[in-house]
Amino acid sequence: MFSRTFFTIMLAALVSIPVSAQRILDQFKAAVSSSSVNLEYSYNAVSGTMVSGSGTLRLQGDSFHMKGDGLEIWCDGKTRWTLDRAAGEMVVENVEDADGGAAAADPAMLLGSLDTHFKAVSSSVKGGLTEIKFEPQSGALGITSLTAVLKPVSGGAPVIASASAVMSDGTLTEFSFKSMSYSDRIPVGNFRFDMSEAGKSWIITDLR
Repeated sequence: MFSRTFFTIMLAALVSIPVSAQRILDQFKAAVSSSSVNLEYSYNAVSGTMVSGSGTLRLQGDSFHMKGDGLEIWCDGKTRWTLDRAAGEMVVENVEDADGGAAAADPAMLLGSLDTHFKAVSSSVKGGLTEIKFEPQSGALGITSLTAVLKPVSGGAPVIASASAVMSDGTLTEFSFKSMSYSDRIPVGNFRFDMSEAGKSWIITDLR
């Protein structure tokens, strides 16, 4: 869940950085906006107690399909299906405008609003990787600082290698992206859960 938050922050941030860093960020944003993106990630969050997790994400515009930490989430940009298969529970809800934690958990919300929440303030190049630091334009998302590292790809668009963020409560979350690839866009129906596949014993809460 966290990985989707900080990955999509990168896509909509306002930038004011050197030309070389601006170029790689623009290339990254252009590739993501025109493709279907596949990611494999892990994260570690520290806030008194270490919390870690991992998962996979397919992101395409306002739509995504995520699997990780015991949850499966489908979203077509309008409706979100969250499934805990082990518990046999599903929540179906509309994707609505929100801020705070709700917005931070949903890439559709972030893609539509983060251009007013963040801007890039500095960058550096280390070992061929471009590190970009962001600061919030407002406190709506509960994030006080964000750093992301982009990696160039020979003959292709750059990818995100890692990221870290500090939340307003002091929590530091670090992300590692094991793999990232771009592919042709697919029909939006692939991001909708087929309710005919729901288990008969599942507890389904429909909040729409």
